[in-house]
Amino acid sequence: MSNAIQQIATNVFYQWQSVNATEGVRWIRLLIKPGDETMLDAFYHYMLGVDIDGEDMIFILQLPFRSIKTFSQDILEFLEEQVEMWNTSSKPEGIPFEEVNWKADYTLQNDDNPAQLAIENLNRLTNSILGAEGQKCSFVLHLSNYCDQKELHQWIGNALKLEWHKQMTFTMGEVKGAELLKELERIRPTGEVISIDPDIDMDGAMEEIAQQVIRESSSDDPQEDVYRLALVRLVNSVKKRDRKQTLKEAQNCLGIAVERVKKDPNWIAQVVTVYTILYTDSIGSQNYEDAHYYVDKAIETAQLGIKVLDPSIAYRLLGNAYLGKASIYMPKRRWNEASELYRQGAEAYEVCQDHFMHAEALRMCAGCWEHLGEKEKATEVYFEAFSLLGLLAPELVKNSTFPMVLLALTNSPHRIKYISEKELDAKLTEILGANWRDFLYEYKKKLKDPPQTTQEID
Repeated sequence: MSNAIQQIATNVFYQWQSVNATEGVRWIRLLIKPGDETMLDAFYHYMLGVDIDGEDMIFILQLPFRSIKTFSQDILEFLEEQVEMWNTSSKPEGIPFEEVNWKADYTLQNDDNPAQLAIENLNRLTNSILGAEGQKCSFVLHLSNYCDQKELHQWIGNALKLEWHKQMTFTMGEVKGAELLKELERIRPTGEVISIDPDIDMDGAMEEIAQQVIRESSSDDPQEDVYRLALVRLVNSVKKRDRKQTLKEAQNCLGIAVERVKKDPNWIAQVVTVYTILYTDSIGSQNYEDAHYYVDKAIETAQLGIKVLDPSIAYRLLGNAYLGKASIYMPKRRWNEASELYRQGAEAYEVCQDHFMHAEALRMCAGCWEHLGEKEKATEVYFEAFSLLGLLAPELVKNSTFPMVLLALTNSPHRIKYISEKELDAKLTEILGANWRDFLYEYKKKLKDPPQTTQEID
């Protein structure tokens, strides 16, 4: 961890440690700004490695929230693995070892309160590993997936209704503006749910890291490090909507990158990246004239890379640029132009074998045909995307936009022309299980604002 990031993590940890030691606290909300989510990962890694006064225990529960019914069992199974690993792994010399004598009791399940199974077992775990009165056993929820916020809120609310070991706490990060537990903090007894709002300057930290790289670099070409710093400043200026600074840093980046292309064609990717940042920023400020200029420059540059770059890089750059241009036409309802660009993007992703983005581009292309009232044509393209199903990992299928392809295809009256009910059932059962219809129903319920574009920036 770099010095700048470590300093942020240290400051956050001291704030968290102070709140965690507060008598009566059960749940700690760690609030962060949108865009700073990666800092949570750094903070959790820091928590695991830091020397904590006394014998406090911290468990990072990095697992998915699948449903309110299964979450307690998932927590316990995760912890059993962690405890087993601790009890059986070899320890470096000097590390004190005491076996943790705990096994989950799955008979504590309560159908009326699905959180009881976890809380009762964690009470016992806390009791078995803590001694002194002032020590704490802290469980940090680090959810590894997008989940049903309503069900998670309900599970946490149920958990807080139960008796807790007085030395046990939970912590969870929340993004400002999408705060799950704000209401719980208001309605629960004072001091039971406490928020921490740390001062995290990730933009400043990234600039400091880039400057540190320049100072410590032994590179034969110091301009590469200067480019990295300019790129960090470019991204930060976009976040701050500082158009003047954005154009200045973009010019700095392009000047270095274009010069480097003469010696190393791999720098073409950096030129495309800068143009991508510029057209994305222009779209965000609804400056479509500039957006068109920059996205065309990105496409033009990516096409130059086809002859000199590895296809896995060149065609991905080109696919991203085509999708970027399509996203300019979408708000203007220019469905024909957008569909053609999504089709070109799909063809580029096919060459570089990026199967998910290939399917995503086809999904967006089909959506354009739906807007045009061409339902049968849309179904044909959705089926093209569906045909890539076997090339995608089941977890990616479940936790992405791909189920939108499945929903569109299963609901189309033209589907039978491309795949029978029996074939469809066999295919989806293989990937999603026998209850695939329930999965798609639940997925559809969660769709509030379906994503319209998916785009990568290399």
